Amino acid sequence: MDSQNPEDLWDWMDVMREKGLDSLAIPHNSNQSNGKTFRLAYYDGKPLDQSYAEQRMRNEPLVEITQIKGTSETHPRLSPKDEWAGFEILNTRKGKTNFYSNPHGSYVREALMNGLALQKENRGNPFRMGFIGSSDNHNSSGSYEEETILVQHH
Repeated sequence: MDSQNPEDLWDWMDVMREKGLDSLAIPHNSNQSNGKTFRLAYYDGKPLDQSYAEQRMRNEPLVEITQIKGTSETHPRLSPKDEWAGFEILNTRKGKTNFYSNPHGSYVREALMNGLALQKENRGNPFRMGFIGSSDNHNSSGSYEEETILVQHH
């Protein structure tokens, strides 16, 4: 699949599910998404609706809230009265040069509140999700004992 549109991924996942291959996607590093992970519109700009909420929750019921590249819970600009809002955040996106990531649409706490507002408007809640904390090793392994930690550097 070669697409920047998450809805294309979800469409493919739905087709695979119909063939008996269940899956889920877990967004990771939303803190560096520049507002794309929890946007308040379809990829093409249409307002979110119940159909979007149902498809997203079927395919992305979890979100990574913390990992080695910082936490994605909230940002000081989004939660100015929260003294812990700046804990373990990474303000910049990596690339040829570091540049700041827009916090709106990038952090879980704001997404949860936006989801409740959408639900109140009878548009569904696409951000009713569970959380996972990971190491960023990209091999889907979580460990609860130091002896079983699989280390992978990239």
